[in-house]
Amino acid sequence: MKKIRMFFASLLMLSMLVLPLSLNLSSAKAADGTGEVVLTGGSLTISVPATINYSGVTLDGLVAKNSTASFNFSVTDATGSGAGWKVTMSSTVMTSGSHTIAAANHTFKATGSVALVATDTGVAATNAITAPTGTIPTTGVSAASLYNADVDTGMGKSTIAVNTNLNVPLATYAGTYDATITLSVVSGPS
Repeated sequence: MKKIRMFFASLLMLSMLVLPLSLNLSSAKAADGTGEVVLTGGSLTISVPATINYSGVTLDGLVAKNSTASFNFSVTDATGSGAGWKVTMSSTVMTSGSHTIAAANHTFKATGSVALVATDTGVAATNAITAPTGTIPTTGVSAASLYNADVDTGMGKSTIAVNTNLNVPLATYAGTYDATITLSVVSGPS
């Protein structure tokens, strides 16, 4: 009987210790917190090839010739603004020593093919420039609009193909002609 009393006494003491713990657990209150993240916009950048190689021309003295080049450029819009962007193009005059080919003979066409980088989940650029073709203006004159990304497009990295053509007149001197072709990107599609 003494063992039973000790057992109940021990059980009573143990329950006195556990009971307050269980009461505290059952009276616990829930609270909500707020999560916040700050997203900082990055840069708007353009990447063009260091060299654009035109096809060679053999002068024959009979007809004007064409020299062509195709190249891709990329625009990376990491601004997070959705403002869109615009690419313009200009060129210095093609020169070989003291000889030149008139700027009016240098034309371009954006082929309209736009590709997002394969791993990108950005928003493909939507070009609002109808038939983006024309003469490449001489540097210092207003640059020609080549391509633009409408508002809420062009976020991420977009790669765009361009074809250029240089009409070589009959009375052109032989030589290696060079020009600096400049592509620029600014925020906003207009």
